[in-house]
Amino acid sequence: MIGSTVVLTIGFGTFLAVDQALVTRVLPDADSAAKDLGIINIASTLPSTFAPMAAAAIVTASHGYGTLYPVVALVAGLGALAIVPVETR
Repeated sequence: MIGSTVVLTIGFGTFLAVDQALVTRVLPDADSAAKDLGIINIASTLPSTFAPMAAAAIVTASHGYGTLYPVVALVAGLGALAIVPVETR
């Protein structure tokens, strides 16, 4: 559990740094940047509200953590693929 926490923390920290840099480059209009960043902040923090509940449901339904890690890997992979169509200026 400690090992997975270390790996996930490093990965998430790396993601946050790259994410913030990418977000500021793809904002459509400088005049509405504050509003856009506010919406992005909600979109970034809202999953943190639901992820523990989803993880608990997966662990309970599968009677252990064995299913949770592949599901997390799948979701992370889909998240990585979601930025492929993003164009930077």
